[in-house]
Amino acid sequence: MLSVYLRETAARCRDWSRDCFDLRTAERLRLLADELVAKARELEWEPPPPIVRTPMQQAMQQQQAKLEPKED
Repeated sequence: MLSVYLRETAARCRDWSRDCFDLRTAERLRLLADELVAKARELEWEPPPPIVRTPMQQAMQQQQAKLEPKED
């Protein structure tokens, strides 16, 4: 929900930057919009699904585990 708010605010900042006659302020509004979108993406990010290994990959992983030296 927060990410939607951030995206809407970013869109508003971009609209204001187009209507703004002061170039410095317009640029700052665009930069703020970019930061808000980046934060929204960060909040929306979901971890990748768990890795599903094929039986062959599982067997290879077990073989490698057997070959690795054990620490005492």
